[in-house]
Amino acid sequence: MGVGGNLIQGLEAVLQPHVLLWLTVGVLVGMVIGVLPGLGASAGMALLLPLTFTLDPLSAMAMLAAIYYAVMYGSVIGAIIGGKKGAAIGAGGAGLYAFNRKAARRHFKGRTRTLGTV
Repeated sequence: MGVGGNLIQGLEAVLQPHVLLWLTVGVLVGMVIGVLPGLGASAGMALLLPLTFTLDPLSAMAMLAAIYYAVMYGSVIGAIIGGKKGAAIGAGGAGLYAFNRKAARRHFKGRTRTLGTV
């Protein structure tokens, strides 16, 4: 089986409904943890690690990965809204917003989250 076959097999495994459910749970919880100041990806993963003991390995790894990446994105949202960084990755968003709040509101309006994502 070549690389393409392995890729298709991995996508089939991840796109199962119960795995997508745990991915969604991980993203939602990760966004909430990311917005809270002082909590990072490792703290969020440590909080939900006991939940993964009851899951199958694929769902558990998918949820933990979703938590990690959602915390990174959630910290940027918290930095843009509040001007304070939650995790280290949110420092860029906090700097963008705190540099000039009026200019950021006037020029970027709804695009600050997009800039933080990039």
